[in-house]
Amino acid sequence: MRAIIPCCGFGTRVNMLPNESKEMLPDPDMFDSPSRVHIIDYSISFCKQHYLLPHIISRPEKVGLNEYIKYHTEGVSLQMHTPVGEWPLTVLASKDFWEEDNLLILPDTRFSYPHQAIQQMKHSLDMGCQAVIFTHEVKDPDKWGIIKDYTIHEKPTKFTSPQTAWGLIAFKKDYGEILFDSMARKEPFSLTDTAFIKLSHFEDITRKK
Repeated sequence: MRAIIPCCGFGTRVNMLPNESKEMLPDPDMFDSPSRVHIIDYSISFCKQHYLLPHIISRPEKVGLNEYIKYHTEGVSLQMHTPVGEWPLTVLASKDFWEEDNLLILPDTRFSYPHQAIQQMKHSLDMGCQAVIFTHEVKDPDKWGIIKDYTIHEKPTKFTSPQTAWGLIAFKKDYGEILFDSMARKEPFSLTDTAFIKLSHFEDITRKK
């Protein structure tokens, strides 16, 4: 299974310069670590733990991140992309690298999951599901992708809190192309043949205040 990790963002929320990478910031949850741990290390470690093939999408300007992936990590493929926009266009740009089964991981997120949930995800895809979505509850639905009535709404403004949002998305290759294209156009997407797994914890650490 391929893990798609989009790192093309410009980090405007954390006041980054175009050639800087929020993925290379110290992991705020690992300040007590004896060695420097970057935000991106969490996603890479998760992939290795669950035998996923990590594929990182970056921009040429992000020299620090690109060199770190090339020279300090093993088993990670790196794709350069000059985005015409941010998420989810950068995910679509990686579709030539997708396997039949894939998992989207946003690089600056943290999540809790039982080992059985990962096995359930793989089993669901093997049994014919087109997607498996890991969900969590949010109080600010206009900042998340919301799942309502088996439909994905990308950062909607018409819903009030609380709502169910997605945190991770496992998907079949052909289905993912349709799904992320709809999300890029901010059109609600009706989910079919989809399983749902609730995360006990999910957060975007660059939104911590």
